[in-house]
Amino acid sequence: MVDSSENNGAPLPDKGATHRIVAMVIFAVALVSFMPGKFLVSWDLSTYLAAARNVIDGHGFVDPAGQVVNSRLGYIASLAAVIWLAGPSLWAIALFEAVASALVVVGTFVVGRALFGFSTGIIAAALWLSSADWNFWLPRHLDPFWPAALLFALALICSPATKRERWRTCAAAALYLFAFSIKETSVLFLAGIILGQVLGTFPAYRARVWYFVVLSLSGMLLLVMAQTYGHDGPVNPHSGGRLNVVKELIVGHDVFTALRNLVAFGYDGLLRALFGIGGNSRFSEVMPLLPLFIVALPFSIYAALRKSPTERLILILVAVNLPFMALVGQLDFRPSQNLFFVALVYLVIASVVVWCISKIVSGSWLRTGCLVFCVALLAAWQSAGGVLDLKKSKGRNFAWRACCAKAN
Repeated sequence: MVDSSENNGAPLPDKGATHRIVAMVIFAVALVSFMPGKFLVSWDLSTYLAAARNVIDGHGFVDPAGQVVNSRLGYIASLAAVIWLAGPSLWAIALFEAVASALVVVGTFVVGRALFGFSTGIIAAALWLSSADWNFWLPRHLDPFWPAALLFALALICSPATKRERWRTCAAAALYLFAFSIKETSVLFLAGIILGQVLGTFPAYRARVWYFVVLSLSGMLLLVMAQTYGHDGPVNPHSGGRLNVVKELIVGHDVFTALRNLVAFGYDGLLRALFGIGGNSRFSEVMPLLPLFIVALPFSIYAALRKSPTERLILILVAVNLPFMALVGQLDFRPSQNLFFVALVYLVIASVVVWCISKIVSGSWLRTGCLVFCVALLAAWQSAGGVLDLKKSKGRNFAWRACCAKAN
């Protein structure tokens, strides 16, 4: 199923500039797709913009009410950089959001090509671009930034060895820390990399992965210390407030009761998030291909058991992200809260589609034709089974954000 499995776990070699050209084409198409016709600002985004303005003015990470914001610091700092460079322009912010959204699609292609092969990367990117729902949901203020960073960090970790080995590893750690500074649940990615290393998923570049882990853990420690001790004012009470529901499952209970509460919470949350069982699930509504993902999982598990390193890595990353998906289901977060998981879903589906066609059809041209037909079929499936159609999606993109305020 996996091209690189024949290379003792090493990533696929770079065979020229073709994939770079394709990546640039994908980026251009995605950028046009995610650029809004009208950019309106939600309450959350207006708060981040105000905090970014305060950073520029030397007041630090402070919201409009004068309260310290000790989360999403990487996103606020990025907004501050854009405002400092382009001035108070909403169109500059809109372009910034669209670029981040396009990078999620490109990152999925790059990871798919590096781990599974060119065809898998193309199909996974096409699944993003053919979804009217993701055209609407993906460019939601901070949502695309941390998944894009994690995808490119993963691509760097799994890239072929070069003379600039340490620089690439440092870049991967920097991308991970940027993601962590925006969304603390990015720590699940690091947990997946460590677990993969322990299970021998990276036989070709173990030293690189340990170097990445040490750099990432050291950077996380500094970030947590800065967030904990780097302010002396009142803290915004909404920072991490929705996670109190998990705290209530643990605090005041004995160990066995707490574990039972967590297991039940996770089980019910996953059923709701992935299948809509037990309550409404906005995530499952915009992911009509989830049943195909469930069907594809046994194929990936079979490949992983046959010592396919890339399949094992993707399955590990899927597994460590399940707790966050349970939270998405329990609290019915907006669908774009965990775009990294969506990228993993599309990669699993694409890899299994490519593998099945390679086993059934012979001849390169016939295989290409079958792949194109399958992509068209999957696109139609997403369009028919999703919430939005393509016309509605483009017309409503970003208009949903207009709830409370515009930035100054």
